[in-house]
Amino acid sequence: MYSSFFIFRTRLYLGFIFSELICIASGMGAYPEVTDPQSGSGPTRNFESLETEYSIKEEVYNFDCIESIDIMKVETVSTVRGATRIWNMTIQYWIAEYVYRRIPVKKLR
Repeated sequence: MYSSFFIFRTRLYLGFIFSELICIASGMGAYPEVTDPQSGSGPTRNFESLETEYSIKEEVYNFDCIESIDIMKVETVSTVRGATRIWNMTIQYWIAEYVYRRIPVKKLR
């Protein structure tokens, strides 16, 4: 029984990892390290550094904004709420930003 769960989860993990690799290979989600990119939201500070041009050799790029899952945290978390926060983080941000916050009735939020 545990082996079937492991095989099922491994397939999902490989799908998440390959999707991240494709985004990184195509150059999507590359932001300078100084902008502190977060998963789903992109850069969160030092926006003026995006407007100025830096030498590519000097700049360190970060791909954290396209990170969709943290496998070690998912496997070791003890609550369901924590697991849903860590699982598919970019979709969690998108749903909260574009669906949940646009609901006009506060009772439904």
